[in-house]
Amino acid sequence: MKRMVLDPVRVKSTLMILCFVCFALLPFTVNAQTKEPIRIGANVEVTGAMAWLGEPNLRSLQLLTEDINKQGGINGRKVELVTYDNESNVEKAVANAKKLVQRDKVVAVYGPSTNAPCRAVQPIMQEAKITSYSLSASFDPNGKDSYWFAVLVSVYNNIEKHFDWFQSQGFTRIAQICSTDSSGQTWHDDSNEIVKKYPKMQLTSQRFNVKDLDVTPQLTNLKSSNPQAIMVGSTGKSAGVVIKNLMQMGFKIPVATGAGNVSPSFLEMIAGNEPDILLLPGSKFVVWQELSDKDPFKAMIRKYVEDFKKRFNKDPDLNAAVGYDAARILFEAIKSVNPRDPDESVKIRDYIEKMSGYPGVYGANYNFSAADHRGLNKTALVHIQAKGNKFSLYEKQK
Repeated sequence: MKRMVLDPVRVKSTLMILCFVCFALLPFTVNAQTKEPIRIGANVEVTGAMAWLGEPNLRSLQLLTEDINKQGGINGRKVELVTYDNESNVEKAVANAKKLVQRDKVVAVYGPSTNAPCRAVQPIMQEAKITSYSLSASFDPNGKDSYWFAVLVSVYNNIEKHFDWFQSQGFTRIAQICSTDSSGQTWHDDSNEIVKKYPKMQLTSQRFNVKDLDVTPQLTNLKSSNPQAIMVGSTGKSAGVVIKNLMQMGFKIPVATGAGNVSPSFLEMIAGNEPDILLLPGSKFVVWQELSDKDPFKAMIRKYVEDFKKRFNKDPDLNAAVGYDAARILFEAIKSVNPRDPDESVKIRDYIEKMSGYPGVYGANYNFSAADHRGLNKTALVHIQAKGNKFSLYEKQK
């Protein structure tokens, strides 16, 4: 059998080609290894009593994530959502938070949607140093070295918006009736603090239980102070009871209440008992169709509404809108710092704290700082009138 003799020159050339190919493919191999997905956690109320908040929040997160992944992800990395339903239950929210931190190794967390679960999981995320975005208006995200951010304008700023309007009208005698639950207590405490900034104003207060079906005794006491305007520090059915009694007693003064009542169900509750002026502090998003075409936020809001409706076959509400802004802010920070593991979540927090003039579908620019983890204040609000079974922009505020 004839023995094969290898040509040394040819062998050397072949080896050189193989080495070249290996080195040429090396960047692609390394690149593939570094293009792991970005894991984002969602701990929201998809079911249970608070699903009306959590579900639209989650839908907006899903909408944005799908759009980003269709475009190739963030810095070439797909976004992977790790979603848990906390079932509107505090204990479940805590269990979910621990899984997201310990097992799933997410770099940021979206939710919860309500105050109690947020407060329950706050120390877990804080200790793990994982940037988290609360979707609750009642939750306070500020504090020393906080890793939390939160949506919407604070209750304090909502009340300030009303006081500014009272002052513009020359009012000096203000009455308020607040429920005895946690939201009513917050309103009561904040308003009594805010009125100190307006030395010419006097504030008279009464309280009531959210289960009360009649508050005429409290309103009778308030009427004796001859108020020029009255604030209702309560949300939902209890606020509807107060307004109904106000109309039955013949109050002819402006009524102001909180942003929590900017909902279709509130309009249904007060139908037939609407004051001439019923003001709520709210977002341009709620009345976006009334905005001038020159308004810098109108086109942005329109596109979001159209995209949401196309994807889910329904219009987004304010809860969906603020959830969309929260997701956009998180993803904007992630795009800039490109975190590789949970230990780099601090970079997300630090980046958001430096974000300024960031436009949102809420209808305002977000301006964060180390001291302000909401990014919105009373300047983001417009006064909305509830009348004729609809919400409209209250033009007279100008």
